[in-house]
Amino acid sequence: LQTSEYLDPKRVKDAGLDPPLITIRVWQIEPGGPRSARADAPPAVLHVTTPGPAYRLAWAAADMPEPGPGELLVRVHAAAVRTRDVLLARGVLPEEPAAARQPGPGLECAGVVIAVGARVSAFAPGERVYGLGTGTLRTHAVLPAATAAHVPDGMTLHAAATLAAAHAT
Repeated sequence: LQTSEYLDPKRVKDAGLDPPLITIRVWQIEPGGPRSARADAPPAVLHVTTPGPAYRLAWAAADMPEPGPGELLVRVHAAAVRTRDVLLARGVLPEEPAAARQPGPGLECAGVVIAVGARVSAFAPGERVYGLGTGTLRTHAVLPAATAAHVPDGMTLHAAATLAAAHAT
């Protein structure tokens, strides 16, 4: 995995924002790595193996999810890690009931649509999207179509991974 600070603290300060309130890290699944965004990569999920102050994360094999009605299946290229994910890993926050289908850290990601469920007409396989979901720190994630949007032309998937929560607030 590769991580980078998406917002330059100097740019945040120049914009008049308080840097401690903006903590966004973007994790990008490295092409060609053991778990990658390649189309032929087997599904995997990043899960918390040891919750607590010295939490540990590990990749584990996962079943290929299938989109239900109103959902997209996305091959994840990048996912944002926010304060909520750190609190979840540290065991401070309980897993949310809505995350039962796709548990784990991660609320937003960007990638390429692999499949769409019934009643989805705004998206098609092969399109670049970003969106909100649960447990998005994985290679293949299901997102509600209502929380997804097309990645703007010229924007990288790495940058788009942080748009969903900002767009929703």
